[in-house]
Amino acid sequence: MIDYAKIKPGDKLKIVGAGAPGFASLGDVVEVISTNGHNRCDVKREDGGAAYFALTCGAARLGPVEGALAGKPGEAEGWRPTHQHVKRGSTYRVIGEAEAQVSTGAFNLAQYSRRIEDGSRLTVYQAEDGKLWARFADEFNDGRFTPLEAEGGGDGE
Repeated sequence: MIDYAKIKPGDKLKIVGAGAPGFASLGDVVEVISTNGHNRCDVKREDGGAAYFALTCGAARLGPVEGALAGKPGEAEGWRPTHQHVKRGSTYRVIGEAEAQVSTGAFNLAQYSRRIEDGSRLTVYQAEDGKLWARFADEFNDGRFTPLEAEGGGDGE
Protein backbone atom coordinates (compact mmCIF):
# COMPACT_ATOMS: atom_id res chain seq x y z
CA MET A 1 0.00 0.00 0.00
CA ILE A 2 1.27 3.45 -0.86
CA ASP A 3 1.31 6.63 1.19
CA TYR A 4 -0.17 9.36 -1.03
CA ALA A 5 1.75 12.01 0.92
CA LYS A 6 5.09 10.47 -0.08
CA ILE A 7 4.65 9.93 -3.82
CA LYS A 8 5.41 12.48 -6.52
CA PRO A 9 5.13 12.74 -10.32
CA GLY A 10 7.67 10.49 -12.01
CA ASP A 11 7.66 7.85 -9.26
CA LYS A 12 7.21 4.25 -10.34
CA LEU A 13 4.54 2.13 -8.64
CA LYS A 14 3.65 -1.55 -9.02
CA ILE A 15 0.12 -2.94 -9.39
CA VAL A 16 -0.53 -5.20 -6.35
CA GLY A 17 -3.39 -6.59 -4.27
CA ALA A 18 -6.63 -6.88 -6.21
CA GLY A 19 -4.92 -5.47 -9.29
CA ALA A 20 -6.50 -3.04 -11.72
CA PRO A 21 -8.76 -5.08 -14.01
CA GLY A 22 -9.13 -3.52 -17.43
CA PHE A 23 -6.18 -1.21 -16.85
CA ALA A 24 -3.12 -3.21 -15.78
CA SER A 25 -2.11 -6.68 -14.61
CA LEU A 26 -0.63 -7.64 -11.26
CA GLY A 27 3.04 -6.74 -11.19
CA ASP A 28 2.83 -4.13 -13.97
CA VAL A 29 4.75 -0.93 -13.29
CA VAL A 30 3.05 2.44 -13.79
CA GLU A 31 4.33 6.00 -13.48
CA VAL A 32 2.74 8.71 -11.33
CA ILE A 33 1.54 11.64 -13.46
CA SER A 34 0.08 13.74 -10.64
CA THR A 35 -1.06 13.51 -7.05
CA ASN A 36 -3.03 15.70 -4.68
CA GLY A 37 -0.79 14.58 -1.82
CA HIS A 38 -3.43 13.02 0.42
CA ASN A 39 -5.98 10.74 -1.28
CA ARG A 40 -5.54 10.48 -5.05
CA CYS A 41 -2.93 9.93 -7.76
CA ASP A 42 -3.09 9.71 -11.53
CA VAL A 43 -0.84 7.15 -13.21
CA LYS A 44 0.03 6.08 -16.74
CA ARG A 45 1.02 2.78 -18.29
CA GLU A 46 3.98 2.38 -20.62
CA ASP A 47 1.64 2.72 -23.62
CA GLY A 48 0.35 6.08 -22.30
CA GLY A 49 -3.03 4.84 -21.02
CA ALA A 50 -3.98 6.66 -17.81
CA ALA A 51 -6.12 6.01 -14.74
CA TYR A 52 -6.52 7.37 -11.24
CA PHE A 53 -6.34 5.59 -7.90
CA ALA A 54 -8.11 6.95 -4.82
CA LEU A 55 -7.52 6.27 -1.13
CA THR A 56 -10.83 4.46 -0.68
CA CYS A 57 -9.65 1.42 -2.67
CA GLY A 58 -6.74 2.40 -4.89
CA ALA A 59 -4.07 2.69 -2.20
CA ALA A 60 -4.23 -1.07 -1.60
CA ARG A 61 -3.77 -1.69 -5.34
CA LEU A 62 -0.48 0.20 -5.66
CA GLY A 63 2.84 -0.66 -4.08
CA PRO A 64 6.42 0.57 -4.22
CA VAL A 65 8.85 -0.70 -6.84
CA GLU A 66 12.04 -1.68 -5.08
CA GLY A 67 15.59 -2.70 -5.83
CA ALA A 68 16.96 -3.76 -9.18
CA LEU A 69 13.56 -3.78 -10.84
CA ALA A 70 12.70 -0.16 -10.05
CA GLY A 71 12.40 0.83 -13.68
CA LYS A 72 13.29 -0.04 -17.21
CA PRO A 73 16.93 -0.05 -18.25
CA GLY A 74 18.18 3.46 -18.73
CA GLU A 75 15.49 4.92 -16.44
CA ALA A 76 17.04 3.94 -13.14
CA GLU A 77 20.06 6.09 -12.44
CA GLY A 78 23.25 4.10 -12.75
CA TRP A 79 21.87 1.28 -14.91
CA ARG A 80 24.61 0.01 -17.17
CA PRO A 81 24.82 -3.21 -19.18
CA THR A 82 27.41 -5.55 -17.70
CA HIS A 83 27.62 -8.27 -20.38
CA GLN A 84 27.23 -8.74 -24.12
CA HIS A 85 25.95 -11.88 -25.84
CA VAL A 86 28.71 -13.11 -28.17
CA LYS A 87 26.51 -14.30 -31.08
CA ARG A 88 23.71 -11.70 -31.00
CA GLY A 89 25.64 -8.70 -29.72
CA SER A 90 22.77 -7.71 -27.41
CA THR A 91 23.66 -6.31 -24.00
CA TYR A 92 22.40 -7.30 -20.57
CA ARG A 93 22.75 -6.32 -16.94
CA VAL A 94 23.36 -9.12 -14.47
CA ILE A 95 20.92 -8.82 -11.56
CA GLY A 96 22.51 -11.59 -9.53
CA GLU A 97 22.65 -15.30 -8.94
CA ALA A 98 19.63 -17.25 -7.71
CA GLU A 99 19.02 -20.70 -6.33
CA ALA A 100 16.17 -22.59 -7.99
CA GLN A 101 13.31 -23.92 -5.89
CA VAL A 102 11.45 -26.60 -7.81
CA SER A 103 8.26 -28.48 -6.95
CA THR A 104 8.57 -32.22 -7.44
CA GLY A 105 6.20 -34.14 -9.64
CA ALA A 106 4.52 -31.04 -11.08
CA PHE A 107 6.08 -31.14 -14.55
CA ASN A 108 7.38 -33.71 -17.00
CA LEU A 109 10.87 -32.36 -17.62
CA ALA A 110 12.15 -35.45 -19.47
CA GLN A 111 11.91 -33.63 -22.82
CA TYR A 112 14.55 -31.08 -21.81
CA SER A 113 18.25 -31.70 -22.25
CA ARG A 114 19.05 -30.31 -18.80
CA ARG A 115 16.76 -30.25 -15.81
CA ILE A 116 16.44 -27.40 -13.37
CA GLU A 117 16.50 -29.07 -9.98
CA ASP A 118 16.13 -27.79 -6.46
CA GLY A 119 19.35 -25.95 -5.63
CA SER A 120 20.42 -25.31 -9.25
CA ARG A 121 22.39 -22.06 -9.54
CA LEU A 122 20.97 -19.61 -12.10
CA THR A 123 22.26 -16.24 -13.27
CA VAL A 124 19.42 -13.72 -13.53
CA TYR A 125 19.97 -10.97 -16.08
CA GLN A 126 17.96 -8.17 -17.68
CA ALA A 127 17.75 -7.31 -21.39
CA GLU A 128 17.71 -3.77 -22.75
CA ASP A 129 13.90 -3.98 -23.12
CA GLY A 130 13.51 -4.77 -19.39
CA LYS A 131 12.77 -8.49 -19.86
CA LEU A 132 14.34 -10.74 -17.23
CA TRP A 133 16.14 -13.94 -18.18
CA ALA A 134 17.69 -16.79 -16.18
CA ARG A 135 20.33 -19.26 -17.31
CA PHE A 136 22.39 -21.88 -15.52
CA ALA A 137 25.32 -20.01 -13.96
CA ASP A 138 27.91 -22.28 -15.60
CA GLU A 139 26.31 -21.65 -19.03
CA PHE A 140 26.32 -17.91 -18.48
CA ASN A 141 30.03 -18.05 -17.68
CA ASP A 142 31.11 -20.49 -20.43
CA GLY A 143 31.92 -17.83 -23.04
CA ARG A 144 28.41 -17.12 -24.36
CA PHE A 145 28.56 -13.70 -22.70
CA THR A 146 31.53 -11.39 -22.37
CA PRO A 147 31.84 -8.87 -19.54
CA LEU A 148 31.79 -5.21 -20.55
CA GLU A 149 34.34 -2.83 -19.10
CA ALA A 150 33.11 -0.50 -16.39
CA GLU A 151 32.63 3.10 -17.52
CA GLY A 152 35.81 5.10 -17.02
CA GLY A 153 38.07 2.13 -17.85
CA GLY A 154 41.09 1.28 -15.77
CA ASP A 155 41.46 -1.59 -13.38
CA GLY A 156 39.55 -0.02 -10.48
CA GLU A 157 42.63 0.43 -8.32
